[in-house]
Amino acid sequence: MRRLRTAIGSLLILPAAAVHAQGADIGAALPPDALLPGWQSSATKDGLVPDRYWGASLKALHPIRIYRDRVNVAVVLAETANDESGVYFVVPESSYLPVDSPGRSFRRRPGRDELWFTFSRQPAER
Repeated sequence: MRRLRTAIGSLLILPAAAVHAQGADIGAALPPDALLPGWQSSATKDGLVPDRYWGASLKALHPIRIYRDRVNVAVVLAETANDESGVYFVVPESSYLPVDSPGRSFRRRPGRDELWFTFSRQPAER
């Protein structure tokens, strides 16, 4: 767990301008070296980013999968039959501000610039 925290901490040094529904800054910018060139056009129809496009900083997290969520990036680190969770990165060009909604929650870890997500799974989802 310590190695995971260290890897995540080294990724999340660039704050993003993301606003939570209650007004708290909870964003984390996608590091420039996190995904290799061409990843946007190579995402599959369901948004999955092939592992050949994962940069070293994301590989260090040992993700289950990485996918585009709207225009941002979700790095899945844990999953159950009912939900998935991990680190959520805001792409600099994104105008989507991650906010809580039914089946989607975001939280910022106290004292750290990390945006953690939990998404509930629908029966027909991933």
